Amino acid sequence: GAEALAALKAAPFEVLLTEQTLDGTFGSDVAADAVKVQTALSCVVLADQAEDVTPSQRASGGLLTVVVKPWHAVRLMRLLEQSARLALARRAADQLQKSRS
Repeated sequence: GAEALAALKAAPFEVLLTEQTLDGTFGSDVAADAVKVQTALSCVVLADQAEDVTPSQRASGGLLTVVVKPWHAVRLMRLLEQSARLALARRAADQLQKSRS
């Protein structure tokens, strides 16, 4: 989690993909911290079962979605590509809004 946040502070990313179960923290908590660093970021959490991520964790993490096992590689790649496009669109909208202000 700390490594991901350090990387997010150093460079722009479109997607944060993390497992829910991490050493010492949850992926949803990392996502909550990550969207404070990069607001246009799309966050996707991988979980063993849907119940592993509570509704409050989904909301506070700004999670785009939670993907539950079994993961289908092609579908996951499509989701990540769509998530990246969404993040780029959000970033462009943010920049346009700032330029109008």
